[in-house]
Amino acid sequence: MRKFLSVLVSLLLGFSSFLPTTANAVTPATAPGTYSSIDQTSPLNIDGYDVAAVKQATFLVVWTRYPVSQDIQSLITQSLQNVPGSQSTTNAVYFSGVPAPGQTITCPAPAWADSNFGQYYVQYGTDGHLYLHATKISHYVVGNNVFPSFKVKKEITGTSTFPDSGFDFVLKEGSTTVGTAHADKADTPFSFNLNSNFHMPITFTMNEVQPSPVPTGWTYSAISYTVTIDQNLNLTYVENDSSLLQCPPSTTTPTIFTFTNNYTTPPPATVDIHGTKAVTGTPTTTPTFSFVLKDGTTTVGTAQVTGAGDFTFTNIPVPASGSKTLTMSEQTPTPVPTGWTYSTASYTVTIQSNGSVVYNTSDGRQPTFTNSYITPPPATVDIHGTKAVTGNPTTIPNGGFSFVLKDGTTTVGTAQVSGAGNFTFANIPVPASGSKTLTMSEVQPGTIPTGWTYSGATYNVIVGADGSVSYQTSAGIPLDGLPTFTNSYTTPVLSTIHATKIIAGSPTAIPDGGFSFVLKDGTTTVGTAQTDKAGTVTFSMSSNFQLPANGTTTLVMSEVQPGTIPTGWTYSGATYNVIVGADGSVSYQTNDGIPLDGLPVFINSYLATPTLSDIQATKIITGSPTTIPDGGFSFVLKDGANTVGTAQTDKAGTVTFSMGSNFQLPASGTTTLVMSEVQPGTIPTGWTYSGATYNVIVGADGSVSYQTSDGIPLDGLPTFTNSYTAPVLSAIQATKIIAGNPTTIPDGGFSFVLKDGSTTVGTAQTDKSGTVTFSMDSNFQLPASGTTTLVMSEVQPGTVPTGWTYSNATYNVIVGADGSVSYQTSDSIALPVLPIFINSYFATPNLGDIQATKIITGSPTTIPDGGFSFVLKDGSTTVGTAQTDKAGTVSFSMDSNFQLPASGTTTLVMREVQPDTLPAGWTYSGATYNVIVGTDGSISYQTNDGIPLDGLPTFTNSYTAPVLSAIQATKIITGNPTTIPDGGFSFVLKDGSTTVGTAQTDKAGTVTFSMNSNFQLPASGTTTLVMSEVQPGTVPTGWTYSNATYNVIIGADGSVSYQTSGGAAINDLPSFTNNYMAVPVTPETPTPTAVAGESSTIIENPYTGNTAYPPLASVFAMLGLAGLVTAALRKKHRDHSNDKRD
Repeated sequence: MRKFLSVLVSLLLGFSSFLPTTANAVTPATAPGTYSSIDQTSPLNIDGYDVAAVKQATFLVVWTRYPVSQDIQSLITQSLQNVPGSQSTTNAVYFSGVPAPGQTITCPAPAWADSNFGQYYVQYGTDGHLYLHATKISHYVVGNNVFPSFKVKKEITGTSTFPDSGFDFVLKEGSTTVGTAHADKADTPFSFNLNSNFHMPITFTMNEVQPSPVPTGWTYSAISYTVTIDQNLNLTYVENDSSLLQCPPSTTTPTIFTFTNNYTTPPPATVDIHGTKAVTGTPTTTPTFSFVLKDGTTTVGTAQVTGAGDFTFTNIPVPASGSKTLTMSEQTPTPVPTGWTYSTASYTVTIQSNGSVVYNTSDGRQPTFTNSYITPPPATVDIHGTKAVTGNPTTIPNGGFSFVLKDGTTTVGTAQVSGAGNFTFANIPVPASGSKTLTMSEVQPGTIPTGWTYSGATYNVIVGADGSVSYQTSAGIPLDGLPTFTNSYTTPVLSTIHATKIIAGSPTAIPDGGFSFVLKDGTTTVGTAQTDKAGTVTFSMSSNFQLPANGTTTLVMSEVQPGTIPTGWTYSGATYNVIVGADGSVSYQTNDGIPLDGLPVFINSYLATPTLSDIQATKIITGSPTTIPDGGFSFVLKDGANTVGTAQTDKAGTVTFSMGSNFQLPASGTTTLVMSEVQPGTIPTGWTYSGATYNVIVGADGSVSYQTSDGIPLDGLPTFTNSYTAPVLSAIQATKIIAGNPTTIPDGGFSFVLKDGSTTVGTAQTDKSGTVTFSMDSNFQLPASGTTTLVMSEVQPGTVPTGWTYSNATYNVIVGADGSVSYQTSDSIALPVLPIFINSYFATPNLGDIQATKIITGSPTTIPDGGFSFVLKDGSTTVGTAQTDKAGTVSFSMDSNFQLPASGTTTLVMREVQPDTLPAGWTYSGATYNVIVGTDGSISYQTNDGIPLDGLPTFTNSYTAPVLSAIQATKIITGNPTTIPDGGFSFVLKDGSTTVGTAQTDKAGTVTFSMNSNFQLPASGTTTLVMSEVQPGTVPTGWTYSNATYNVIIGADGSVSYQTSGGAAINDLPSFTNNYMAVPVTPETPTPTAVAGESSTIIENPYTGNTAYPPLASVFAMLGLAGLVTAALRKKHRDHSNDKRD
């Protein structure tokens, strides 16, 4: 196909030189230089040539496609004189015409010809080509460009953008269109496409096609050319009835007809107007500035900008004519932000009807509004100083260093720093005007910390009303930097700490490791010493010990007591205070603060130790207890307030004391200890403990004897008698009260329970009012001591008997270890009487049936899935529901949580439940009703505005069966077929693979589908069908069927819409384009008939019967055929593209 089109284009280009193509009036042209010589003796193919010549001796035989005048013949002869192979000729013979297929046009012999002239003719060959035959030949010459050529050219002014749609031109003979041209770019000649044959002479008009409406902004050319081509192909034209224009016969330039269109850019409907915001100063925040544009007092636009920059009033209307002057100004906020001064300027802006904007400023630029910002002075300032420290102190005095800022004698600020570095007096007020001089100094502590020297400097601080701060010495000399306070530190040295060790007695050896001593700061060891002989002891200090920053610190010196005292040794228990000053000085005191004259003394003595006899007592238990109190019975021996021995037993009998490690036999004589039984914090229930005390006399030799507390010697061991009496639990009771007038008591009566946590320890039961006494479980035990709390409550039955209300009260029952019982409310308030449980009986009324009537109109064949539902609501709470799938009475089921009102009435609201999506064809009732429920269970009904109903509420639902809209498509047939394929064209609608509709037609136009009886509209939503044309098993010859498919969207309401197969919505009906292209038929070749003499000027076309000048007739016939073929191919290509796109 592409090769065919290339050949066709070549033919058209060749023939275009024979056609009028428009210009300033052109007559026939010889076109020298377009002739070429061919050395050939066989017949010459002259397809596409206007002139063919044969040279024989000194004459030329010249064939022209069209008849030409003698003037044109002379021009051709002159031109051929310059072509190699045809020079030096003296005579020329002309003949013209294009034979019909199978015919021949012969050149007549001239008068001067002799028998050697030969035969010259043009023949339409059986192969469809045109040949020049010559029996006498030396050379062939062929050429083109003999006849008028005219073209059209489009010029545009006012824009450089050529519209995409281009411009169209038309040639008309009378009212008949004989040619068209299309220009798709400027300043380029375009040829006309001629769409019918015409005869010379001819006069036609040439115009530009005026579109309707004319595109906005364009003015089309009003020029009209009247063009005439005479019998000799001379071209003349008249422009808009002006005088006749023509060119001399020697003109070779094609006539170019020019049409000029002008474009004027249409004014815009709106314009944007701009302004500039300028800001001076250094603002700390960036406010948003607002501007207004006014027409008189009417606001036509507002704009905003944050900070400096341009702002825009958008979409300001352009006046239809003339101009309009607006006023631009800035809006000043109320109140004006601190520090800001807003612009009060206003400017006028003029908008012309052509959309131009004129800014009426001195330089013609967009207006500038300048706002200034002056930083306001601060209300307060921060004032700084520097603390310098010399001497490498390891610590800084507690609280660091303090500083004061004074206005005269008034302190206006304080500051503190923990070490070297800067410090700040924050939020010092700024004076309202002028300046203020403050004095900065370091606070001197009451006691200077040891090693420290504090700065005594003072400085002046000048605070200005503008928030400025400067510093001076006290003498008024300005400082370059901050005031500096330098404190120096000198590290003190600790003096040596000593003690004296004295050893009494005559030990033969010193205990292993000797004697150790310790210095403690609180519980922290800061120094140690050791010696294995009497004499001075020197302490070594721990590395973590630091002298106090100031004042003194008190250390405690003592001798380390070994875990086990070596036998015979008595270690010193003395402790001493060691007073260490911040300057490293050391002094000593007794542990009660009495200063020592010398060193602390630690005396250890050695004496062989006697053995202490056993100290014992007798425990007696009366009363037959079942258990002994936890931990048994304990006893204690005391030396004054110090416990020196203990004993314990869990049975009657002898008790032996264990002596504490701190007990020492007296150095001489005796010591008296006191023996007693330990009384527990809480005496176990039922027990009475012995309160006896005894004296135990211990001798220096370890001997032991016993006395009563009043000093009477005992013959035996001390005796402690404990007695036990078992406690008895008091009765636990409650009071049952029954309110109302029940005729019977619920089966089983009323039950009560006592619980210790989650464990039941007692129960009670009664079937009448009165006192209820609990029976305790055998596993219940009185508390060993103190009290235990039980919880009393009434047992709630699984199902409360009708009409009864049970008491849900709970009470605390306090049971003492001695069996005592008391009662409290659940929130621990003591009760003066027994706990009370009140059960009441009230006969419950029955709720009447709540009903409604369902009415269905419209004769539906089915009821929506789930039928119809109804709801009763108390406020937003659903208390009842109903459902039905048919017309008639509907009864509500009440929720278990619904209660009759305690008094009066309650109003419920009855309505039908509306489904989220209404079933197709159905209209649901939107009615609501009030249902009045009395405390006695009575029912009455009202409208939603309170009007009583005589009967039941009624809900009417109506059904209207939806009807499917017509499903249609458009059948388009291209190619001008003479017949339609048998059976016409068929179409199908499918739901998946199931055919649900068909259509058929034997002509172009609208096609309507018939739906199958089994097709049903969707119950809800939509369903999608697929529409396509049925492809025949064998496509008829010459036909191309549409393979497009479309989606058909069917709604539950019968609505129909269409989409492409890709899902894109289409507004028109689906279209199916079938194309027909006739298969070419080769005509029978008629018997050639020679025509004697000169060829006739007019030849009858054997296919159309028309007569025309043979040259133009053939050209226009071929052009017409080419146009039809091209149009058909383009149409097929377009349909094919559409099919693919569909």
